[in-house]
Amino acid sequence: LLTSKGDKGDTGNTGSTGATGAAGQGYLYAYYPSNSLTPPSAPTTNGTVPSGWWTYPNFNGYRYIYVSQSIRTNGVWGGWTAPVIYSLKPDPGDPGPAIVYRGLFASAVYYNNGARRDVVQYNGTYYIYKGTDGATVSSWNSANWESFGAQFSSVATDLLLAINANVGGWIFKNERLESQSGGAYLDGRTGNVSITGKFSSAANGRRVVIDPATAKISAYSNTGDPVYELSYDNQITGGYEYPTMELKTKFGTGNSSTSVVITPFSISVGGALLFSSIGGLNTSMVTLKNIPTSGGGYSAGTVYRDGNTLKIV
Repeated sequence: LLTSKGDKGDTGNTGSTGATGAAGQGYLYAYYPSNSLTPPSAPTTNGTVPSGWWTYPNFNGYRYIYVSQSIRTNGVWGGWTAPVIYSLKPDPGDPGPAIVYRGLFASAVYYNNGARRDVVQYNGTYYIYKGTDGATVSSWNSANWESFGAQFSSVATDLLLAINANVGGWIFKNERLESQSGGAYLDGRTGNVSITGKFSSAANGRRVVIDPATAKISAYSNTGDPVYELSYDNQITGGYEYPTMELKTKFGTGNSSTSVVITPFSISVGGALLFSSIGGLNTSMVTLKNIPTSGGGYSAGTVYRDGNTLKIV
């Protein structure tokens, strides 16, 4: 028997396409942020995350995140499940009452409530008040106080709450903040504020300035020009001291002109004396200046002088 290897044959034709496989299963999640414990309504979209919902968990400033799920089976998306809480932020902790350092113990009203606890120093030790809230405590009674120990001494030093501590140039003493010069104080108990010295509502531009040294209250325009001044310069006329009010018109940058000057005895407009009185506060004579000498060209109600007679248009 004789055998031999022949040449390689031609490649056969491509086989026919196989049958389509079954559709796979998929999952779609939608997340909804809210501050309510009442769940939102389930989405109604088909295969897409609806507006107002997120494709990933995001509190977006809210406390709760709800989640809903849609499943695709055999290529068809099913309805969304009822939303349930996915995550939540914990309740913020109670900040507790504020600690108010009252200085050395003295007879006073002391507070012990959810917003405030008073602390004093007595015989070199710090104590926190635990007695009746808002009661007047006139003498030391250890039953009203709980030792703060050395811990508060450290905290008080760190917070600059010690007696005569310097806080940005202010001194904490007498249960209030006082300026180093003693000319100003802020009293948090009564709400009283006392300032001795010059006051300005702004460094420049439009502002109000009160200057005790000159006894003057001034108002300035946006460009820094004075437009109003009320002064009391100890002017003495006929035995009287009196204030002066000056109102100024503003035209253009850097330009102010005196418009009206008023005192208890006179009124001047544009530098011209319009009214003056003689005899002080008990005057029996009034002088009107610069009155028109005729009524021609003036509107009804204008006063003018016709010889020695005053007339009204």
